Amino acid sequence: MRTPIELLNAHFDGKILSQDEARSLSRWVGADPDNARTVVELGIIHSQADYWLSVPRFLDELGDSEDPAIKKSIEAALETIEIDSYRKNVSANSRSPAGSTPSWGWAAAAVAASLLIGVVSFPRGIDSGKAHAVIASAPAEEKLAPKPIVVEPAPVVATVTETINVESRSGSRLRRGQYVRRGESLIIEAGVLAVTTADGCDVVVEGPAKLIFEGSQQIAMSEGRLSARIDEAATGLIVKTPTARVVDLGTEFGVGIGPDLATEVAVYEGVVELYSARTDGDAPSPSKRITAGRAGHVDADGSLNFAVQTLPNDREFIRPDEIASLRKARSGSAEARQQTCFYALQRTRGLMAFQSFDIPSDGAAYSVAFREASPRSATSPTITHDLQSRRLYSSGALLVNEGEHAFLDIDTSSDSPLARAKLLTDRGLIGRSGAELWIAWKTRMTDANRAGDHAGMSLMFGDQRLMQEPLFVGYSGGKRTLAVASNVGSRTVELELDADPDTFAVDPMPLDDQTHQWVMQIIFGERGDKLAVWCDVPPAEIRTARPQAETVNANLIFDRLRLGVSDDASAWLFDDIVLATSINAIAEVQELQSANAARR
Repeated sequence: MRTPIELLNAHFDGKILSQDEARSLSRWVGADPDNARTVVELGIIHSQADYWLSVPRFLDELGDSEDPAIKKSIEAALETIEIDSYRKNVSANSRSPAGSTPSWGWAAAAVAASLLIGVVSFPRGIDSGKAHAVIASAPAEEKLAPKPIVVEPAPVVATVTETINVESRSGSRLRRGQYVRRGESLIIEAGVLAVTTADGCDVVVEGPAKLIFEGSQQIAMSEGRLSARIDEAATGLIVKTPTARVVDLGTEFGVGIGPDLATEVAVYEGVVELYSARTDGDAPSPSKRITAGRAGHVDADGSLNFAVQTLPNDREFIRPDEIASLRKARSGSAEARQQTCFYALQRTRGLMAFQSFDIPSDGAAYSVAFREASPRSATSPTITHDLQSRRLYSSGALLVNEGEHAFLDIDTSSDSPLARAKLLTDRGLIGRSGAELWIAWKTRMTDANRAGDHAGMSLMFGDQRLMQEPLFVGYSGGKRTLAVASNVGSRTVELELDADPDTFAVDPMPLDDQTHQWVMQIIFGERGDKLAVWCDVPPAEIRTARPQAETVNANLIFDRLRLGVSDDASAWLFDDIVLATSINAIAEVQELQSANAARR
């Protein structure tokens, strides 16, 4: 006859003992208290083995391993034991009927066990409260059968796929591969968290945020911002906020909650249905369908704004496709840092247009709100090294040689950022009364000994210089001082830049071959447009620094920038052109570029 330990193992493995074996085991248990304790301990071990070596549990723990080699080995092992067949025939945390052989076989269990030890090493210890061991004190005639006590965890509804500088409010660390269960709260102070739901939806959360996954297709968010890209076969994701409910109809969208609990929705692809959370008795909540390229809004009191707006840009939210760039940037990729910097730059409040003159694409890439793919000129544009240490990975500067010019045509369409900021006149030109615009750019003359007649940047509403050029900034008339020239009809009013505007006399700024940072403020008015120009004054100091030149233009309208150099003049370099509605936006753009350069 088998030993008592052999009989116990057989019993806990679901084998049916004969009457003689059961009696023998019962006598052995009653003979000594240590034998009874052995029964309990062995029962606990079998219970834990059942729990940890079950394939569903094994799959559940798979994501906790960050070792790709272990994960690959586990996946290969599971394929060999026909996991698909197992899922159809064996439920989670169950064992085969007594006396039968489990469908996945002991060989597969051995493979899984050997791998599992390396992944989890039983980190949580043994909980005797969950063991299904039973002391064999029943009459000898009764069969000894295990009585499992199983506490089923909430189902997994999502998996963490990336954490970038995430700070958890609870202090617990979120990590890649971690599962999110139904009803689980995610509270983060800062950073970016990416998860994928069980239905295949990619969700990106920007901290600070607080949300609960109420299911694989329903998220309740009380604070923060998220974007979601829904798999074609998994439409129906619902995002609830304190004031709204967003229902996906097959799309990619973003949802943000303001400090007053108002809800903003941006749709990048497809369609969403935006509902107000406010109800009026039994009447259904009002709703509005938002299509791609549009934004919707629900006020802080739950009132649905039925007017929809054009998106300011397609990067208002951190979208799922941005996560790969963020991951590579953290690993040291300069190219990925450039991409993530450009995405962040587009989210700058008040940015209207941006051009950094990307070298590989001849200025077409990393450009915002210019109509043409690259600068427009009679010859192919020449883009060379950056004026300063490179702010972006492949950023350069536009080289305009003597006798040449290039145009940057600004996007003034009805959906452009300038149109949304109400900067356009009825003719579709920049210059609407009551609006304010800031322009920043960099220049450098390559040879100060060859001045020629003029060089600089013009604001124009056509291609004819002087006739369609209301404003010019640079130097002109062969004078070797920097100036602003306003063209009103056939008359030109020129104002030299004052190097020290705090003194009474004008101290002209001489022409040289140094890099200069220009900032210009334009306030459009009914009776005239006020201009102020600063040269080499940091944006953070401009609000308190007197401008080097101030003038008034009778009717300043434009839709393009001309970067030109006259005959017999030295070539000029132009770089980092920014149009914005505030000096703060210009300062933020420069800070982003500087931060990117510092990490190179």
